[in-house]
Amino acid sequence: NIIDLGLVYNIEFESDKKIIITMTFSTPHCPLGEAIKGAITNVLESIFPDTEVNINVVWNPPWNFSLMTEEGKRQLGVI
Repeated sequence: NIIDLGLVYNIEFESDKKIIITMTFSTPHCPLGEAIKGAITNVLESIFPDTEVNINVVWNPPWNFSLMTEEGKRQLGVI
């Protein structure tokens, strides 16, 4: 999942009506980037109806394996 992969850097509830996600992808040309952003939006809007979801994709710091949780590393066999 995107949390255990270390792709999500911050989740901010700016107000009762706005959620801001700051995240990255493993590469700038991630073929699943738009699908991941769409899934995030769909899930959050179903949990928090009438709430605006903004997703900011950033490239700094660049993603690397050290950002993964221990569980993510275990699931991928990295440890």
